[in-house]
Amino acid sequence: DDQIVNHSDLGVNFFVDDQSIGLPRAEVVTSYLCEMNTDVRGSAIVDNIVNLLAKDSDLFANYSLVISSNVPEKSLLMVSESCSRLSVPLVYVQSYGLLGRVRLQITKHQIIESKPDNAKWDLRISNPFNELLEYSRSVSNRLDSMDSLEHSHTPYIVLLIIAMDEYKRKNNNNLPITQSDKDQFLSIIKSYRRHNNEDNFDEAIRNAYIAYSTFNLPAELIELLNEQRTVALSSTSTDFDLMLRALDIYITQGDGTVPLNGSLPDVTSTTELFLQLQGIYQHKASRDRGKFKSILVQLLQSVGRSTDEISDEFVDLFCKNTNCLSQLTTRPLVSEWNQPNADSITEAIDDPYIDSEQTPLLWYLGLQSAHRFHSQLGRWPGEVDDEIISDIHSLNTHLHQINEVVAMDGSLFDKISNEIVRFGGREIHTVSAVVGGVAAQEAVKILTHQYVPINNSYIFNGIAGCGATYEL
Repeated sequence: DDQIVNHSDLGVNFFVDDQSIGLPRAEVVTSYLCEMNTDVRGSAIVDNIVNLLAKDSDLFANYSLVISSNVPEKSLLMVSESCSRLSVPLVYVQSYGLLGRVRLQITKHQIIESKPDNAKWDLRISNPFNELLEYSRSVSNRLDSMDSLEHSHTPYIVLLIIAMDEYKRKNNNNLPITQSDKDQFLSIIKSYRRHNNEDNFDEAIRNAYIAYSTFNLPAELIELLNEQRTVALSSTSTDFDLMLRALDIYITQGDGTVPLNGSLPDVTSTTELFLQLQGIYQHKASRDRGKFKSILVQLLQSVGRSTDEISDEFVDLFCKNTNCLSQLTTRPLVSEWNQPNADSITEAIDDPYIDSEQTPLLWYLGLQSAHRFHSQLGRWPGEVDDEIISDIHSLNTHLHQINEVVAMDGSLFDKISNEIVRFGGREIHTVSAVVGGVAAQEAVKILTHQYVPINNSYIFNGIAGCGATYEL
């Protein structure tokens, strides 16, 4: 930032005061920001980003993340091009009147802990490993002689394995396929039940489908494995890529499954029975991780890297999340500016907000037209009172030019132009708080490689208090 603090900053920036007027804005803001957290260190560069990138195109090479806020088109596209070339994640945040947006630009962002809402437990009930099957059979042998407490607290996982073991013996070792087969399987579970107050049997009946659901690699994992097979590994390959290749080899050499996670869901059980079952799963998971680690060590040696370069903790984390691995690459901002995603825009317009005029994507077009206006005239529409009418006409022209690509109904363009001009490029605290909070959340996702970031834009419409994500 090469600007100095002036009176207009006092109304829109929490991190300046009247004592700051005339001082470099970057230095003043940095000082106040650092006061919020004494563990944080900050520095300021009093210069324009265009000048800085012209002097050093690799300015961002050593950064983990770049956040750009409310910069005009020329500066933004220069930052975008630099970050894209260097594969440095970029978060662009814009607060404009009652509108806001957060745009992510990331390349091959690798996620180990994606933590999906619909994650499934890896219990191996339909095809139990030897220790689990043997343990379940030992429980089966004494199921009838158990006292009421133990019988009503035998984990449903074990009950399902016992029931499936019996079903397979009666059906040539096949899993239930038809509805009649599944009803027969359910009847076996119910035959073990002594009375209706056994919660563990309710859990078994509710989760019976797990017992005849065969294991399949997640589609996203298959895509990742297929992609990594086309990449030649080297000493500069990421830890994630090396572990993906190791996982591919592990799956191929084994029975087609990934290393066991080792975690169990909450079940109705006594502490003793649960610990026994948990120990069996964790022991199997430990053995699987050992096999995986052995393959990884060989890969590290083959590319000339130290065999202990990837920590055991990181290997454990990877193995526990193999069913949830993910990778995300978004379109570069330059591509969006030059060629908007017409399909995504059309899809969003065909699925409007309750009040179709307030569909966030419509206002995204207004923000884009404001950027084009700024690139042409060097100011935001509505900043000069005497130019209000001409600004509206100019903005409308830009909207129709953008619409030549997306070909949508332009009947609302007059209203959008009027609102954009009325905002005059000003920031409003409440809108900035919303988009700033969203940007902060996405930044944490990127830095921690936890959860899946948005792909790729969040548009906030403060007029109606609604927002939506779009792939633009």
